[in-house]
Amino acid sequence: MAHSLGPRNTVRNDDYLLVAKVDNVANLSKVLKAVSFQETATCFASENGIKMVVEDSRCIQASAFVCADVFEDYEVKEDPVIFRVNLSTLIECLTIFDGISSTPGASTAVKLKYRQHGAPLQVLLEEEGYITDCSLKTMEAFELLDFDLPPSSVLNKLILRSQSFHEDICDLDPSSEFVEIFMSPDPPYFKIKTVGNWTECNVKINKNSDMVETFQCQDTSRGRYKYTQIKPMLKPLAVSDKVSIRTDCEGLLCFQFMIHTENKQLCYVEYFCTPVIDEPED
Repeated sequence: MAHSLGPRNTVRNDDYLLVAKVDNVANLSKVLKAVSFQETATCFASENGIKMVVEDSRCIQASAFVCADVFEDYEVKEDPVIFRVNLSTLIECLTIFDGISSTPGASTAVKLKYRQHGAPLQVLLEEEGYITDCSLKTMEAFELLDFDLPPSSVLNKLILRSQSFHEDICDLDPSSEFVEIFMSPDPPYFKIKTVGNWTECNVKINKNSDMVETFQCQDTSRGRYKYTQIKPMLKPLAVSDKVSIRTDCEGLLCFQFMIHTENKQLCYVEYFCTPVIDEPED
């Protein structure tokens, strides 16, 4: 028997801490896939929208933010509602109908429902009038690192067109252990360098390049990062329109990606990584 997730602005069940419905699941899955480099994510649902945060080794943190306006129906009873969930499984549920629809151009609607702390996250998908109901175990949230880079702390900042930057950065040697990122008000302005087993690769971008939209460099900065720290940010880079790259005087690096949904609404992914600190010699 066919069912419906309900029209826009239907009455929601007051027993649920979170109810969020979007008519095209791709608007949600596209952004979540961009931070899917770890199994679990911490979900923060506030009146402004849903943020999924992923960490790795206490030196990388990525967050995907889907604002409340992206959802057709959205309501939270607490601000914020916080829980952990298996991100890989959630994405599998959201994409269960990918490529198998019998109607060209048809979209899948999804509703997320979270009743109370410790309860499962319900994922209801509607495709051509039929509903698939998934229930995902949730876990208590861990304390996350407080990465922040306020405008007053930004030493250097660039905004680049993502497609051109992605083509350039894919030339870096994946066998390299480290990536060096150089930013300066003087030539070569912006340089990314890797040293692999057999070769050294340099990507240089002039401040007057067509891919550069903003170039604000106060002083020369040089940070060294593990390649394994930089590699996960290729996912959001590949699906974004623009990327902002910022750093402070201590080498904290922040990528912010601007991503358009299928409905041309804006979502953001923020990616922080800490520099490699060389141990002093005895």
